[in-house]
Amino acid sequence: MRGKQIVITALSSLLVLGTGLAISADQAKAAEKKSVVNVTFKPSDENELTDYVYNTVDPTSSQYHQYLTPSAFADKFGQSDSYIR
Repeated sequence: MRGKQIVITALSSLLVLGTGLAISADQAKAAEKKSVVNVTFKPSDENELTDYVYNTVDPTSSQYHQYLTPSAFADKFGQSDSYIR
């Protein structure tokens, strides 16, 4: 009988220890979570952007499949540095 109590006590303490470690791990994961925030500004000229988009998919347009790099897009349609500040 005494042997069973020792085994039960030992297993119970391992269970409590394991639960405590799991809670600590969850708290550590919660502390490591990062937030990603996207800030979007309106284009500097919405009509010109709309025309550009339609022209890149129109086979009769000279801009057909002429896509801009991200920096070229920002230069052409992005807001000014003073507006962003």
